[in-house]
Order: sequence, then structure tokens, then C-alpha cells
Amino acid sequence: MDEKPLLAFIITLLIIIVKTALNPFSQDDVTVVKNSGKANMEMVIKQGEKIERYKASDTIGQDEGNKAGVVYRMTDVFYL
Repeated sequence: MDEKPLLAFIITLLIIIVKTALNPFSQDDVTVVKNSGKANMEMVIKQGEKIERYKASDTIGQDEGNKAGVVYRMTDVFYL
């Protein structure tokens, strides 16, 4: 059996794993939002080796806070 195709496949998979944003071997901090604005929205936050997942729910949270700024929505850009 020729092992070259199998070796090429394994190398391709390793390259894909290394290049993904949520690479488990990377120390980068990454935030990914899936299905933004939809009922099944999910946010994945990776800080170093720690990965946290947050899923959208129908409940609205309450807390005290401070105004952090103003957002202006233009046709193709958001300005803070």
C-alpha cells in the first residue's frame, strides 16, 4: 500500500488545525460569535488554554453600569 496519500492527508489536517482560530495549541486570545443576532447565537471565548462558551437565552439580565460611549452605524462601518 502506498503511504504517500495517507501522509499528505495527515499533513493537510495538521495544517488546518494549526490555522483555525480556536487552535488548542495556540496561546492567542480569540472571541468567535456564531449565528450573530439569531435565537441560537453562541459566543466562544478562548483565553490561552481556557475556552468558555456562552449561549443566548430569552432572559434579559439586569445590572448597574456606566455609559461607555456612543455607536454610530454608517452604511458599511460602525464607529465608536
